[in-house]
Amino acid sequence: MKKKVISGLLVLFIGISISGNIALANEGGGWSEDTGYYTENTNLNSYSVRSARSTRSTPKHTGKRERKEIKGTTHFRAHGWTTWVGVRHYTRAQMQDRKGRMLTDSGRKWGTNGTEAVSPYLAFSPYRSDKAITRYGRGK
Repeated sequence: MKKKVISGLLVLFIGISISGNIALANEGGGWSEDTGYYTENTNLNSYSVRSARSTRSTPKHTGKRERKEIKGTTHFRAHGWTTWVGVRHYTRAQMQDRKGRMLTDSGRKWGTNGTEAVSPYLAFSPYRSDKAITRYGRGK
């Protein structure tokens, strides 16, 4: 009986640990070609940084769409930068279609103080409407 209880508690503990690790980041905001800059969670944007002097760090995020000619064809990519002093955070850059489906993705680029993310280039298509999106968030 004791083994069953202990193993049940162990499974429960492992399940809680795994589910806790899945949510390792919270989106703080970003930039979209359609809507401009936005903030998802204002609690993230005044994250307290512990140091010798008590200070607050506010993130600064910049995003843009970049264009390049590759072998005579126009290509686009998303490029994002985030500065968040003393805070572990990520920046992510994506090209999406107008329905929000991801076409290219940089993945989350993690760091402290400053991060930069660049999506792969996407060839222009007159039959597809796409947009650049950049995001940032902090780790727990």
